[in-house]
Amino acid sequence: MTTSKERVTRLAALDRELRRLSDDEVIELIERLPPEPRAAVDRLAGPDGDDGRPNVIGLRASAARARMKGSLERVTALLSDACLSDCMEVLGDNADRPSELHLQAILPGLIARHGKATTRLMFATAVAGEVPSVVAITRTLKNEALFAGP
Repeated sequence: MTTSKERVTRLAALDRELRRLSDDEVIELIERLPPEPRAAVDRLAGPDGDDGRPNVIGLRASAARARMKGSLERVTALLSDACLSDCMEVLGDNADRPSELHLQAILPGLIARHGKATTRLMFATAVAGEVPSVVAITRTLKNEALFAGP
């Protein structure tokens, strides 16, 4: 059972990871989405801009506005779903409870295919969602050399 303080801490970390993504990175993630998740993002973000590009400002505002009610997690889960699916597939039988060693082994491939920021966002989303391997994922986010830097 997670305390309110732990939940707020995890959501703050998730919010930080979403803010790390540039607007162009967010737009790229949105544009890669299949139709149903894209429609969900569009409902959260509001109408596209005059230039026809997804409304990143609206999406970020929606995520921040109802952070404690799950909007932040919904947004980040939609944006990082392809990375999560890839992660689960690569982990195979270890997908339910990967160790730090499992995560370290697959990180280079995930980062190569999805980028560092998206991979971090996916892991932070998993931590906020309190997956069973939250300790291993948190340690990987904090300690993995591939994630070092700003």
